[in-house]
Amino acid sequence: MSQADSTIVVNPQNWDKYTKVLLKTINNKMDIDQGGCNKLNEFLHLVTQGLLNSIYKSKTPISENNQVIASYQDLIDAINRFLRKDLAKFGISQVIRTQRIFQNAKISKSKRDHELIMNQSDEITKQSVLTFDVGTVFNVLNENSFQLQFEFLFYIGFSTILEYLSAEILELSANHAVTSNKTIVNAEFVEMTIENDEEIKDLFQRINN
Repeated sequence: MSQADSTIVVNPQNWDKYTKVLLKTINNKMDIDQGGCNKLNEFLHLVTQGLLNSIYKSKTPISENNQVIASYQDLIDAINRFLRKDLAKFGISQVIRTQRIFQNAKISKSKRDHELIMNQSDEITKQSVLTFDVGTVFNVLNENSFQLQFEFLFYIGFSTILEYLSAEILELSANHAVTSNKTIVNAEFVEMTIENDEEIKDLFQRINN
């Protein structure tokens, strides 16, 4: 199968643990039920597949089995292609900010490789000031994307963009809940956010086709 005919398919991931913590940092009076988590998981799953396929299609294979190397810059470029307007602008800004924070972290630069992520993912996540665990992202990407090889900073950047998009949806969904005098973000409020926010709706429609 040629690269043009290949499609990266990612298994759905449960991000509930990080979603709930993230929501508390946005509005500590709010909770999210399983329906709300499921709807957000669906969105993040589609975003993951969309970004990875965007990167894969834009790269030149390095081997006969059509593998490509995905760098931190490739992720920035894919976000710029895949997202729109302010969603892309602020998403990229967050990714760059997180990368700079981590570059200044105490973890030795000489040891920044895949083995470090496997052994010290909690510390990397903490040093990067992230809620979404870098080790979990590492596992998701490597378990599902044999066509792609990822550079070290890619995982931190990908964790950041998933967290940024989640925070955007959670904040707007929490606002819908407050307007409805509710303290639980459910699937209906997440759907309202996706439907009513022009840029998020546009993104959801494109990745869902």
